[in-house]
Amino acid sequence: MLNDMNDKKDSIRNRNYKKNKKDEERNIRKYSNDNINVVNNMKDIYNNNNNNINKSVIDCGNNLKRIEGKKVLKEINLVNL
Repeated sequence: MLNDMNDKKDSIRNRNYKKNKKDEERNIRKYSNDNINVVNNMKDIYNNNNNNINKSVIDCGNNLKRIEGKKVLKEINLVNL
């Protein structure tokens, strides 16, 4: 009788241990996935910022080329007058 009770307790402990272990593993996977998502989002934000900065630099360069081109044309026109 006593052995039966101990066996039941052991089986319940074992079942609870397995359940808790699975819950822990599930939580670890969940938090790992959450962390991976956060890191990926940060990478996307960083890449978008870099792309925007690069586009801005290119736009500024193009604007400078256009302005310099206009200045050169004005100077040529002034010389021809």
